[in-house]
Amino acid sequence: MSRLEYHVLLALANGALHGYAVKEAVSSESGGAVAPHAGSLYRALARMMTAGLLREVEAPRDAEPHPGLARRYYELTA
Repeated sequence: MSRLEYHVLLALANGALHGYAVKEAVSSESGGAVAPHAGSLYRALARMMTAGLLREVEAPRDAEPHPGLARRYYELTA
């Protein structure tokens, strides 16, 4: 498991987040030591979904819509 994947798991431990929020949480959680670019983050998310660690879910009811963008939300699997 890479450092990025480890920090993604930590970021999602408290519930579902959209991709950009995962990116910000990883950077914050790692104290800036892991600051993924969008491409590397989404490749890591795809690998983790393939491995069964994450799944894509519907946006939470209290999520604010973002005009013009359909955000994808991810959460940990059991």
